[in-house]
Amino acid sequence: AGLCISCTFPLVSLDQLHTAAVFNNIMCFMIRMFKLSNFLIAVFTAFTVGFSTSVHADVSDARDVVVDTMGKIFDNITGDFEDDKALVAAASEVIHLELLPILHVEKFSKLILASHWKDATVQQRQEFTYILTEFLLRSFRKAIVVNKGLLENYLDNIRILEAKKGNNDDRAMVTMLIIVRSQQERKIDFRMTREDGSWKVYDVVFEGISFAINYRTILNSEIKKSGIEAVTANLGKKLSG
Repeated sequence: AGLCISCTFPLVSLDQLHTAAVFNNIMCFMIRMFKLSNFLIAVFTAFTVGFSTSVHADVSDARDVVVDTMGKIFDNITGDFEDDKALVAAASEVIHLELLPILHVEKFSKLILASHWKDATVQQRQEFTYILTEFLLRSFRKAIVVNKGLLENYLDNIRILEAKKGNNDDRAMVTMLIIVRSQQERKIDFRMTREDGSWKVYDVVFEGISFAINYRTILNSEIKKSGIEAVTANLGKKLSG
């Protein structure tokens, strides 16, 4: 199967965001990120300013996290499966076991909600973070299942660069370069933070476009109009629908 080159990362209203067509575009966008493909996201030119251009040994293990996780994900979902149900099960398992542990979803939520995070209650924050987690995991699973053919031989098309130190020793950026069929490179930046000795991804930036900031733009006006509880509930209904 060929790479979905018509996919875009749409800036749409909250209601439009969850239509089948737009959701499929988001799935395709995530696959473009990982193999553009070979996997998931993003919107962040503004945040690259705080990163050094030189390589620092004290953040080199941030790259190891990305390399190890990507390898485990793709190794577990490529190959032959008995049927689609078996593939879905494999994708779900590897995403929960390998991807979820390296995602800092709470920080992701803070970036998306911005000032709304400060105004939200503890319960509202928890509910939004839970819904965001479910949305991300389901999106990645669907993207992998639908676009499995694009995930073969990913090591021939992906190069992960050394980590760059951020504005302190506990921030880093890891860049992944993806070779498309035209032999051009596309860049994905993983913004990472280290907490309790472990590196986690709190945003993904594809060609200067950040997932978190784009969703902030989408949800901000809706939260102002309806409140965070209503927006979270609406997202939850769409997920369960």
